[in-house]
Amino acid sequence: MLGVEGGMTLGFTDYSEIRPQVLGRGVLEYFFPTTSAGIFGIKAFVLGGYVSGKETGLNPNIGPSVFRSAVTRFGGGISYTFSVSEKVFPYVFAGASYGWINPKDENNNELPFTSNTGVY
Repeated sequence: MLGVEGGMTLGFTDYSEIRPQVLGRGVLEYFFPTTSAGIFGIKAFVLGGYVSGKETGLNPNIGPSVFRSAVTRFGGGISYTFSVSEKVFPYVFAGASYGWINPKDENNNELPFTSNTGVY
């Protein structure tokens, strides 16, 4: 299975104004052949988008007044799907992903001391 998804992000930060941004995700999933009602699969995905905010003067401790940071994440895992009927397939997924944020101001300059990476 190959999937492409799109959406929006809302960053919850110390900035007073949240600015909606775009987000996209690509998914590749393979289900192993079976003759039973249970199906095992593996999944890999990559996600990319932006988070943005603006400070309108309510918080004087904020650095740049506007930021727009790229968000990237990739990961994968295994899934188990159970066929209840021809149209109902509940599933369980377990996996891990790695993500990072590339903070920048409104002029596309990197912000110091704010980069963040980690496992989600």
